[in-house]
Amino acid sequence: MSLELKKGVEFKKELIPQGSYSARIYEIIELGTIEGYKGKQQRKVRITFELPTEKKVFKSENGEQPLVISKEYTVSSHEKSGMRELVEACIAIGLFQGEADTFDIKQLMGETCLVSIKHKEGEKGKFQYVDSTSALPKGLKVEKAINKTRTYEIDTHDKDVFSALPQFVQDKITSSEEYQEKYGMTISADDVPFD
Repeated sequence: MSLELKKGVEFKKELIPQGSYSARIYEIIELGTIEGYKGKQQRKVRITFELPTEKKVFKSENGEQPLVISKEYTVSSHEKSGMRELVEACIAIGLFQGEADTFDIKQLMGETCLVSIKHKEGEKGKFQYVDSTSALPKGLKVEKAINKTRTYEIDTHDKDVFSALPQFVQDKITSSEEYQEKYGMTISADDVPFD
């Protein structure tokens, strides 16, 4: 058996087909204040949805697992913000501004909504993204949660959750204003100065 890598062989990530899917939030990751739209510093959170109706076998020992997709949201209660749209889709009611201003994003854990997935051509090829969210149609039920829920907050810095995150997400967190202010350095999961 040859262990040589063949030149020109490309591995393409399989994209979730475009469309609307019932989804459940199972991961909420605080990224902190990082560079956002047009280079502006913005407070961000990464929300990950599982799509219970779309399953695939990634590892045979685990059987079928749901496809997942993430989106970074600017933490904003403005009536036109993506975060406000998501909150109102999950709780299926409109919020008054005062209610929106005090809504705890962690309350979204396990909530369901419809996500609209689209594709776009980028520098590295085609990619998928969550275009919008909306409330589930009346009567539509979503399977119970499959993935274990996971939350990360910079203030409490759960080392196990942090080290399980993809490296690019860890890098965003450690570069944030909040992380730098609290810990004063960029560190890897192995170098965390506390338990």
